[in-house]
Amino acid sequence: MTFSFLHAVVRGEKIRKEYAVSQQRHRAAVVIQRHIKSTICGKKYKDMHQASIMIQSGKLEFCS
Repeated sequence: MTFSFLHAVVRGEKIRKEYAVSQQRHRAAVVIQRHIKSTICGKKYKDMHQASIMIQSGKLEFCS
């Protein structure tokens, strides 16, 4: 084996490990973003649902 081949193998292994860590961090960020978006959408739905109940029941109160 020549030095350049060995160097290329070691460098490739290092890059693959760094890429794996990068992918894992990206997946974690996507999971966090999905959870936050889900929470926000759930709150919006709940607020709309409550508002529609108030409108349909005729108890519309004007808040300042």
